[in-house]
Amino acid sequence: MEDMHFVNFRLFATGVLVVFFTWNCNKSDSTAPEEPTGSISVNIVPYDEFGGAYSPKTGVTVTVSGGGQLVSNTTDANGDATFTGLKYATYKVTAQKSGFETFSGDNYALSSSNQAWFISRSITQLPTVTVDSLATTVNTTFPGVSVGGKFSAATPSGKSRSYILYFGNATVSQSVSAHQYSSSFSAFGSTTFASGDVYANLKSSGFTTGATVYVTPRAASHANGFTDATTGRFVYTAIETLSTIRRSFVLP
Repeated sequence: MEDMHFVNFRLFATGVLVVFFTWNCNKSDSTAPEEPTGSISVNIVPYDEFGGAYSPKTGVTVTVSGGGQLVSNTTDANGDATFTGLKYATYKVTAQKSGFETFSGDNYALSSSNQAWFISRSITQLPTVTVDSLATTVNTTFPGVSVGGKFSAATPSGKSRSYILYFGNATVSQSVSAHQYSSSFSAFGSTTFASGDVYANLKSSGFTTGATVYVTPRAASHANGFTDATTGRFVYTAIETLSTIRRSFVLP
C-alpha cells in the first residue's frame, strides 16, 4: 500500500490558518524469501587414444540440465567447470569435446541435505584409425574361430589400441546395435591384429553349430564402457563408427 497523506486545516481565534500534515507510513516493503540454491563442480580429464594425458584440458563443453534450467560452460586449464545458483532439483551432467567420447551422468540431486556435487570424470579421444580389412579363420577339426584384420594406420611402437568384434545374425551388418556377442582385444605396435579363439564364447552366447555368423569390427581407444540396462549388452564408449566391413562364416 502506498503512503497516504492527510491534511488538516484549523482556523485559530487569531485568524491564522495552520495546516497540519499527517503521514501514514504503512507502505508494504516485504519481499519474497530468496530461493535456496546449490552448486555442481565438474572436473574433466581428457586422455589421448592410447591412454596418455591429453593437453590442453580446456575446451570441453559441460552442460547441466534439470529443475527447469539448462546451463553450459567450458572447462578451464585445469579441466574445471563450476555451476552455482542451481535450484534444488535433480540434474543431468554431460561433457562433450569434438573427437572424444561423451560423458553423461544422471541423478545428481541438490537439496538442503546435499547442497553441492563434485564430479570427476575422464573422457578419451576417439580412434584416429578405421579397420581396412577383416578375415576369419575357422578350424573344423578342432573347433575354433579367430578373426584378424588391419588398421588404416599402424599403432605406434610401445602403444596399444583396442578393437571390438561384434558377432550376430544377418541383422549385424554395418550396424552393431543388434549384435549377440561382442569382445575386445588389443593390438600392440602394429598395423595388423588377430583375435584369440572365440569359438567357446560364441557357443555359450547361443550360436549353434552350422549357423551362419556375421562379424563386424570397430577400432577402439580402450575397452571401457557400461552394460545397457535395457538390452543387457556391453556398450563401448570410445569406438570409431566409420568401418563398414562385414564377414560371415559357418560355425563348426
